[in-house]
Amino acid sequence: MSDPELALGTPLAMPFGHILPGEAVGPTRNVVGDLVTIKVPSSSTGDLFCAFEELTPPNGGPPPHHHPQAELFYVLSGEVQFMHVTDSGPQLVTGGPGSIASIPGSVVHTFKNVGLDQSKVFVISTPGGLDRFFEDIGDVTDLWYAPGMAGPPDMERILAASAKWGVHFVDPS
Repeated sequence: MSDPELALGTPLAMPFGHILPGEAVGPTRNVVGDLVTIKVPSSSTGDLFCAFEELTPPNGGPPPHHHPQAELFYVLSGEVQFMHVTDSGPQLVTGGPGSIASIPGSVVHTFKNVGLDQSKVFVISTPGGLDRFFEDIGDVTDLWYAPGMAGPPDMERILAASAKWGVHFVDPS
């Protein structure tokens, strides 16, 4: 094969390239107190996947939710507790730097920073699209430390983006 192709013979939609440490493709956004920096936007992969870094303050993290995308989390720093729901109920696992959590699409899940300092995770999400959800609910910022929530979230904005991008918040019990 002279052109990059996937196993099924579909031409690869993304260009070859690299991103050096400290570089970002997209701006950093304050997403309800977490800082999300898009490293690989869905638009550059033909919506095959997107990748982002997320900084979360102590005790921070999203409420339980699900979406069509599968996610692979790689913990870069901090202590992160992951929860996903199975037929047996909520399952919890905590991991530090180097830990990986894999969440299939449409599975109820969440994560929480259970450490004393901000946590940092690198996330790959497939198919793409979660980056667009973050664009709709997050404001561009030059903060370098996850601030946590400064007040109640803008639920109208969050619910509109959730409906648009297929992200659903739920009670895990």
